[in-house]
Amino acid sequence: MNRWLWCVVLGCVLLWAAPAQAQETADFLGAEGAPTNIAKTLTKNMRKAIGKRKQFKLLPQNPMDISMARLTLGCIGDTPDCMNKIGTMRQARWLFHIRIFPAGSRVRALFRQIDSQTGKNVKEVVHLFKKNQAKSAHTELANKLFGDAPAPTVAKADDTAKKAADAEAAKKAADAEAAKKAAADTDAIKKTADAEAAKKAAEAEAAKKAADAEAAKKAAAAEAAKKAADAEAAKKAADAEAAKKAADAEAEKKKKLALAKAATQKEPKVPLVQDPRFWAWIAVGVAVVSVAGVIGFGVDASNKQSDVSQKLQASQTTPINYKKDIQPIEDSGRTSAIMANVFIGIAAAAAITGGVLFIIKRPTPAAEATPATSQRPQTHPTFVQGGTSLLHVAH
Repeated sequence: MNRWLWCVVLGCVLLWAAPAQAQETADFLGAEGAPTNIAKTLTKNMRKAIGKRKQFKLLPQNPMDISMARLTLGCIGDTPDCMNKIGTMRQARWLFHIRIFPAGSRVRALFRQIDSQTGKNVKEVVHLFKKNQAKSAHTELANKLFGDAPAPTVAKADDTAKKAADAEAAKKAADAEAAKKAAADTDAIKKTADAEAAKKAAEAEAAKKAADAEAAKKAAAAEAAKKAADAEAAKKAADAEAAKKAADAEAEKKKKLALAKAATQKEPKVPLVQDPRFWAWIAVGVAVVSVAGVIGFGVDASNKQSDVSQKLQASQTTPINYKKDIQPIEDSGRTSAIMANVFIGIAAAAAITGGVLFIIKRPTPAAEATPATSQRPQTHPTFVQGGTSLLHVAH
């Protein structure tokens, strides 16, 4: 009795001292295929079977199924690249997946363990079962994949051989179905991509044609506008050239008439003393001389005023005689200021007189007078002291 007790204690110590087995993260992607109800049953039961394995830490069920994961990641079928992307997305070291295929009255299930780092199958097993055995099929699949002892069965040798043959046939059918489906999926995706590419190419070609047509239309409009502008410019240039030729012809005609008239008669001249412009220039000269006088006397008056200011400032330190030192300078400056004002008046009168004389029309020469114009009064300027008066004399 004591020996058995010591054996039990020793076994407990060994079990307690044994290192815990490391768990690796695993994710069950579910059962995929038809019939759908069997796929759901296998998914539910197999999650429980994998969760009981101590070597795996099963991740919670992801709301995104494997089909949605493929669509999101843009991968096709069960290729290693697609499995690697799914494992990376779900952060799992191992992936488990079941694909089921209908086989007459039975169902063939392909259970795979996938290395998420490479995306390749590490192990796969096949189990053929009847449709009404879906609830217990997960046990056989788990036993085959994880190497557990199969459930005790009492079967005859021929039944075992038959089951093995059925399993092999089911496996071949499943492989053929998987290959067919993968090829169909690849072909469908390729056709869809080709159709999309063809559609985009057609749209691009249509857009290019529309752009080319629009560019051609704008180029034609621009060319038409340019031609119209060139025609308008040519017309204006022709009109301008015609007008210039007409003006040149008219000027040439007038020139010839003037030369002919000058050749036939000698132009009479007006006496210089009767020309208002002669006296106007004299008035301008008087105005210029007066302005010079204004400037000269104005400068002298300003200088005398400066001298008086300086002497008054100097008188603050040195006594001076007003009548002797300041009054003569003031008298001289006052005289210069008066003369500057006088010259201002003379300059203004001369400027006004010159302006009036420049405005007065020159008299008509006696030789050109006609009987009709001889009865009209003629105006001659008469100059008097301090201004100009107009004297009307009839000839």
